Amino acid sequence: MGFVAPVAVLAVLLVLEGLRDHETETVVLAVGFFVLACVGTIGLLGLAGFRYFGLSRRVTGVGTGDGCGIRIPMRRYLVALLIVLGLVAAFTLVTAIGWSFGLESTASFLNPDDVGEARFLLVCGGISVAAFVFFVAFRASTVLIVSRAGIRRTTRRYRGPIVKTFDVFLPWDDIVEFIPDEQIVGGLIEVRNPIIRIRSTTTRTKAEQLAFDTDDQVTVLAHLLVAEPNTLLALLQFLKDNPDRRDILMRPDARELLRPPALRVRFREARSAKSSGSRRALRSGF
Repeated sequence: MGFVAPVAVLAVLLVLEGLRDHETETVVLAVGFFVLACVGTIGLLGLAGFRYFGLSRRVTGVGTGDGCGIRIPMRRYLVALLIVLGLVAAFTLVTAIGWSFGLESTASFLNPDDVGEARFLLVCGGISVAAFVFFVAFRASTVLIVSRAGIRRTTRRYRGPIVKTFDVFLPWDDIVEFIPDEQIVGGLIEVRNPIIRIRSTTTRTKAEQLAFDTDDQVTVLAHLLVAEPNTLLALLQFLKDNPDRRDILMRPDARELLRPPALRVRFREARSAKSSGSRRALRSGF
């Protein structure tokens, strides 16, 4: 977060200069650059594991009777990506269009010197707009419901105007075990995304499975949910092992069951799990 303050000062100075010189392009670029820096900082903190500082307000109670439980929606992880793509499109398109009308931008690192560079910025802006539309049109949203009767995972997959729903319900008696695992994403920085595999006695067809499912396993992409992964895993295991205690899901404050421990406690448990080689802890669950 240390570099956000100087970026904020620079952005304010550019905005003031743009307002003084009546340069709308400069104001847009300065504000956009500041927002981009903030989004980048949040993204880096997420990669470092700092995603879950408390209980999300989006975790809510749901249902009545045996269906009474906790509703855990998906994180709005696409929002940051869409903001970045929108800002890149704004940077490049505003600069290129401004140059074509003879306007000079204070953001000299983007100012094209000739028509070739202006066209390059237009192409970059066009690609950003196309990517923005693609991620909006082709996306998926998942909701996990933990109830007295079992676990329900509902995923809505968008493919343009076509929406397909994948609904899987796992009764507690059908669940054999919970397997903590990681989805490793390579590249310059290796990211270990925590997932929870639920092995059941029921075999499902290929048409009922999502990308990470198997015939006898339903995969919960825990890193995409608003609940802290280790806390979610611990609750699921407790409910499976203690059927007589599942009525705790009927309490008005049942959502508090997913409130994660303090960060210092999670750091201590993570170090302990690492030293013992335990796989019952999800390493990216901070």
